[in-house]
Parts: sequence; C-alpha cells; structure tokens
Amino acid sequence: MPRTDNTHFYSCAIKKHGVSPKALHWNSFYSQHVRFYAIASLLPQNLLDFSIVDAGCGFGDFYIFLKNEKLIPKKYIGLEILPNMAKIASKNCNQKIIICDILNDNLPKSDFYVCSGAMNILTPDETLKFITKCYEASKKGFIFNLLEGVDDGGIYNTFNIEEIVKTLKQICENITVKNDYLDDDFTIRMLK
Repeated sequence: MPRTDNTHFYSCAIKKHGVSPKALHWNSFYSQHVRFYAIASLLPQNLLDFSIVDAGCGFGDFYIFLKNEKLIPKKYIGLEILPNMAKIASKNCNQKIIICDILNDNLPKSDFYVCSGAMNILTPDETLKFITKCYEASKKGFIFNLLEGVDDGGIYNTFNIEEIVKTLKQICENITVKNDYLDDDFTIRMLK
C-alpha cells in the first residue's frame, strides 16, 4: 500500500491547484518539464517507430509535452489508477487512457514504458514491483524518474542511486542513469 492514500493525496491537490503540475505534486511547470526532457533524451530519436505506455500518466502531460516537442510516438497509451485523472487525461490528450492499478493489473505490451513521478509515494517494495512489471511489459525498455535521498519514512519515496542501480542490475544489465538536471532527482533507462 502506498505511503499515503493515492485518492486523497491527489484529490486534495486537484481541489487546491486545479488541473496543473502542482496538483500532481510537482514544484512547478518548469520542474515537471525538466523531468520530461530527461526522459525524452533517453528515448529513441524517431518515436514514430515506437509505441509508448505512460505508467501513471496523471493528466496526460507527458503526451502533450511529446506533441509540443514534435516527438509523437507511433502509439501512446496512458495508465492511470484514479478515474478522475484518467478522464481528464483522455480529454487533454485525445489518446487511449486505461484505468489501471499497475501493481496488481495485467499491463499492455508496448515498445517502451515511461513513468514520471508516479512512484514517489510508493514504498520501496512497491517501487521495485512497479519497475519490474513495467520493464517486463516493455519490448524495448523502461525509462522512469525517482527522487534521490535518504528514505526517512515520510510521504515521499527516496533512493540512493548506487543502491537502486545495484538492485535493478538483478533484472537488467543495460542501465543508464541521468542525474544532471535537477537536485534530488534522477532518471533511469533499463534497456532490453
């Protein structure tokens, strides 16, 4: 179970901030987009040849980012556990959005899986399960970001980069880490 109730955590933020990056607990539009750029930099150059599943798609902001950057994938599917967010994402990006509990449901196959921020309130064990399931459902790989730091048991899930990479090497040998874009944030690419 997440460190905090997903529905309450996001519903309160949406009520306070409306449909915005802050409702997804990003510090700002800027920090959300810096994270999106980090993920996009680890994807293949020609996304028209590849399908993407956005795990924990929120309002569909990553798809909108890709569209604005002219990086449209061959196919995009968003997965979202909260029905109200899935409804907004469907409207915002006009793409297939599936209401899905990534930890417990079967996942659709796709060339790449991406995830930005959706694991931030999971426990470390849930995070590893989430990563494993998305990686296994991908044909080419999984790209995601996590928060860097010492886990203090608070709301947010943080990791030591070297320790999480060592753990993930048991699943995948081809791992790239990008950690030069924001303090206390890093992006991992696991390729098959």
